[in-house]
Amino acid sequence: MIKGVGRGVDQAFDQLRASILDGRYGVGKFLPSVRALSEEVQLSAETIRRGLKLLEREGLVEAQSRKGFRVVTQVP
Repeated sequence: MIKGVGRGVDQAFDQLRASILDGRYGVGKFLPSVRALSEEVQLSAETIRRGLKLLEREGLVEAQSRKGFRVVTQVP
């Protein structure tokens, strides 16, 4: 669990991180849209956005304006 974030954000972070690390989303590939991810894991779009921002801070993804989030590494 990540200190200082809500349970939903922690869940989003963990699920997305696991999908990146296990190769579901490869380096250089864009993640599905926030809407698609929120429907997939049954969490709000805002919760998904917060989880993605944590992944960005960890260095696994980078945000690209008007394109979404791209995986930049699979090594934590």
